[in-house]
Formats: sequence, C-alpha cells, structure tokens
Amino acid sequence: MVTTILLFAVQAAGLVPPPRDTIRVGTMFRRDRLEPRVSIQRLYNVRNGEPRPAGMLVRRLEPDGSRWLFIRESYSPTGKGESWDTLAVDGQTLAPRWHRSHAAHDSASVEYLGISVRGWSRLQGQPRRDINTSLPSRPFPEGMLEDLVGLVSLSSTYSAHVELYDMWSDSTMSLDIRVSGTDQISRNGRLVVTWVVDKLHDRGIRQMWIARGDGVLLRTHDRLPQMPADDGSWKETTETGAPASPEQRGRGQL
Repeated sequence: MVTTILLFAVQAAGLVPPPRDTIRVGTMFRRDRLEPRVSIQRLYNVRNGEPRPAGMLVRRLEPDGSRWLFIRESYSPTGKGESWDTLAVDGQTLAPRWHRSHAAHDSASVEYLGISVRGWSRLQGQPRRDINTSLPSRPFPEGMLEDLVGLVSLSSTYSAHVELYDMWSDSTMSLDIRVSGTDQISRNGRLVVTWVVDKLHDRGIRQMWIARGDGVLLRTHDRLPQMPADDGSWKETTETGAPASPEQRGRGQL
C-alpha cells in the first residue's frame, strides 16, 4: 500500500513516465479469456477499520451471436434487487454496441455508432437527458474498465492509457492504469496469484486484483486520498464459475 501512495505522489509531481500502451478499440485483447462466466462479489464499506456489508454484485459474461454481453445485477444487503446493467460489445474488437441500465429511479440506454453515441439517461429528480454526442476517440464505457483490464496481457511493467465514456453525465474521461505488484487471493477455496493494478486518477484511488491465469477480477478497493489505507469501498469475489443450467439455477447454484 505504501508503494501505491508513493506512486500517486510521484505521478502528481510529474515524475512517472508516460504509459507504454493505449487500450483502444481493436487492441490485441485476450479473446481466449472471453468465456461464459458468472462471478459473485460481496460489497463492503469500511470506515475507521470497521467493515459493513453493502450488498452483492453478480457479474455475468455471456455470448450473444457475434457479440458478448457484460451483465451486472446488484442487490442490497437484504437481497433485494437494485439495478440491472447490460453492455453489448463486438466479439472481435470489443467495440461497444449498446449499453442499458435500469434501477428503481435511474435509467439509461445508449447505442454506439462508430464515433458517436445516441440515446438517453434519466437520474432521479432530474429531467430526461437526450444524448447525441460525437466520440472521435472511440472510448470504452466507463463501467467496462474492470473487464478491460482482465483482457489485456498484463506484466510487471505494464502501464496503459484509456479513454472512457460515462453515459450518466454524457462526458468522457482519460486515465492511466499501472501494474504495481502481485498478491495472492483465495478463489473458490484456493490461493491464486493476482496482478495488482492501480487506476491513476487524482479524484480517488482504485486498485484492482486481476487473476494472472484467466484475467478474472477478484477484488477492488476504492478510497479517497485522505482516507486511511484500509477504509473505503471493497468488492470481494467469493465465487466464480461457468453459468448454471436451468436446473442448477432452480437449486440456487451459479
């Protein structure tokens, strides 16, 4: 953790070398890692070292003809469904095709058309926002970052720049990611080696733990720079596996 804090301080001073790579549409992604999968993540908020359950996130990766679907379903600590989010991408380039999100009070739907995006979003208490925006840099959806990091060939010296688009604010952002080390995390009852990837952004600190073998996201940690090192929001992947058959779903399995 000290290494990460120092890395952010050095970056702020302008001493970190520029990223070696740029993650863009058409990048040589690890498409061999695109396999049907379900992951269950437990969410925790930690304040003053005290963790409190914040719900559960079910992440699904499913084929849909020539596309792949990244699906997220979030649930409250009591098990109530809170939001559903589906992103469709091209099976070869991973270029986004459409993105839809629905919650009790917030909804959005956009279609990516090459270098533009069209659709709408509606946040609670605000009027509907119509979207018709030019995106010459062809960014990826902001919520796709965690999946993208697992689909590139990480190494101990890996660093990259990526452009992202946020459909809720209808805006783009730029950020860099960098591998800061390795770690071991329990996955389905056994320890696996992960890459620790830092998202370098001055508004907050995010770390992602990515399995070295297949690129699955196993942990994330988000906090503000002024927070203690272990405080903030955590996601811990507790189960991963292939999607269940209809019969298994009826028995409550993955």
